[in-house]
Amino acid sequence: MSIKTIRQDLKWRFRSEPATLSFDDFVVIIKKYDFYRPEYDLNKGKTNPTGKGIANDFEVQSSYQVIVDHATNLMWQQSGSSKKMKFTDAKKYIGDLNIKGFADFNDWRLPTFEEAMSLMEAIQLNGGLYIDPVFDSAQRQIWTADKHETGGVYVVFFDECHPGMYDDYRSFSVRAVRSVR
Repeated sequence: MSIKTIRQDLKWRFRSEPATLSFDDFVVIIKKYDFYRPEYDLNKGKTNPTGKGIANDFEVQSSYQVIVDHATNLMWQQSGSSKKMKFTDAKKYIGDLNIKGFADFNDWRLPTFEEAMSLMEAIQLNGGLYIDPVFDSAQRQIWTADKHETGGVYVVFFDECHPGMYDDYRSFSVRAVRSVR
């Protein structure tokens, strides 16, 4: 059995609806999916330095500028937003993609924390980023749809290899996702 066949048999199922997550939820998700998160002194116990992450199975569909991950059944924007934006603008950006029918679809959304973390690699692969080189390296940090119970929003940092929670008035990039049926 080839590696590709094995990967196609491992279908990861992530939550696709936004949620409010506590830091305890955050830790459970990191460990449940074995996401890689290096150890920082301030975050001991909230890390997973031996995490292997997801064995993605990416297919580039360059005519639409999207990436399909057959392991997770998710379709991603290959690039995402050309500039950083506040969270309210990120939601408008997604709405605009849907109005325009980006890649012939109108069900784009912000990724959940789990979905965004499924792109995190355990080593630098893409111009110093912890994300596969099939993705544009301009989106170094991306918003997720998930909020923290104190009101902040979860962000995934591919440049520093960690997720975090930030106020919604900060500016980060967007990489839209949709479920492949």
